Amino acid sequence: AMVVPGGPAFKQAKDGKRIEKGDVLTQIDQKEVTASNIIPLLRGVDIVGSMVTINVKKAESSKLHTFNLHRSDIRSVEKMKDLYMKLAELQAESRAPRQDKVEAIAKALESQIGVVTDWAKLVEDSLRAHNEDLEALVAQYMEKHQIDA
Repeated sequence: AMVVPGGPAFKQAKDGKRIEKGDVLTQIDQKEVTASNIIPLLRGVDIVGSMVTINVKKAESSKLHTFNLHRSDIRSVEKMKDLYMKLAELQAESRAPRQDKVEAIAKALESQIGVVTDWAKLVEDSLRAHNEDLEALVAQYMEKHQIDA
């Protein structure tokens, strides 16, 4: 499975872990994962922002990790995946470029400009959330150690 940059699975958990290529999804919302049920379980009720709990066996160890994620709009995740696939295709083509192939990829990328803008907004929102978390931690530390601002 592909972990789409900017998608819910790409975001880091509080312990610094994230779902990565090679990880094995073992359960979704406490249901065993199979090839036939993985997509319906991940999509759930298809309500953007609804929670999904995913148990993952990490590729680098046999440890199980639990991730609680907010579902995203599947269309935006699909667009982001398409963008990264085209960028990877362009990178592969750059090793032995053919003008017609590069032009076709460039044209396909032009249609993804909105996705890049959406992704930039997503990154900005994520940074703001992390900044708010950091400010809260600093405030807690200052209060605990009786430090005046």
